[in-house]
Amino acid sequence: LATPEFYTLSLHDALPISLKTEITLPMWASGTELQVYADDKELQGEVKSVKLGKKQTMKVTIPCNGGLLIVG
Repeated sequence: LATPEFYTLSLHDALPISLKTEITLPMWASGTELQVYADDKELQGEVKSVKLGKKQTMKVTIPCNGGLLIVG
C-alpha cells in the first residue's frame, strides 16, 4: 500500500479575512485526481474531487479560522 501525499493550509487566529490564492503543487503530476477537503465561509467542511491541470496549480479560498487539506 502506498502512503498518500498531502498538503495542508490553515488560517488560525487570523484577521477576519479570507485568503484567496493560487498554489503550485509540483509533488503531483498534471492530471492527478486529488481529494480537496475544505471549509466554506461558515466553516462547514466539504470534499471535492479535482483533477490537477497542466500547470500543476490550483486556485483556493480559505476562510478565517478555516483550513484546506489536499490528498493525492
